[in-house]
Amino acid sequence: MATSPPSFTLFASLPPELRLKIWHLSFQQQARVIEIRTDDLPDGITYSLNVLGNEISDIGWVTKCPAPSALGVCGECRTEALKFWTLRFEPCTSRGDSSGRVGGGGGGPIIYINPRRDTIYANLKWNRLCPILFNDIRAFDATGRGVRSLALAAMFFWAICTRRLFRRRILSAEFERVTLVLGQALERDCSDWDDDGSCALVPPVRDLDIRLAAKMARKVREILDDDEKMGAEEHARCFLRVAVIRRGEEAKALYNGYYEQ
Repeated sequence: MATSPPSFTLFASLPPELRLKIWHLSFQQQARVIEIRTDDLPDGITYSLNVLGNEISDIGWVTKCPAPSALGVCGECRTEALKFWTLRFEPCTSRGDSSGRVGGGGGGPIIYINPRRDTIYANLKWNRLCPILFNDIRAFDATGRGVRSLALAAMFFWAICTRRLFRRRILSAEFERVTLVLGQALERDCSDWDDDGSCALVPPVRDLDIRLAAKMARKVREILDDDEKMGAEEHARCFLRVAVIRRGEEAKALYNGYYEQ
């Protein structure tokens, strides 16, 4: 016999300061992985200013990650949620469309981001687009800091590592945590994307993935040692990890597991 889940019907009667504390405690349980893609090419890019007066590109960044559910609960919850997801990234809808962008956003749906807790998974086809995405997201952060946690396809990361300046940028103080995602070389087209954009990053468990993760860790260490020998700054502030991705219902079940460990 099915039983109804427990419910609490007196929440609205609680003191306001207690309700706000409960809202924020619920927000803290949500460390999201926001996957971003684009089918645009890294050529012929134009720039304009957003509402903060910062320069943004006309790249059509796309995500299917659902907006935080707290934004639709009630007015009080939404007000508090907007204090938690403070970075509201509004990318362009299509190339060459600059309508409404000077003094505004990019015209696309707003991507709500908590810069400290959420991870941006840049699942891109062109490595030249990566720094443009970082700059566009940072342009909508009033603090000018941008996101702290980044995820990249492992093969994509190796392509980036051939560019020393960009490598130093990723493995430096700009990002506190970088996750290398295994097995994502062929999943970057927007047309192949499932409607449910939920995704989660979890530790590898297959023997092959574990061996690959260990090999990648050794390779990264060699790269960093070579940089230090050449007099480069130490990349000590970035925590590097390897993960595999889970999507849809499986991701929802694991949503907080990996990043709460």
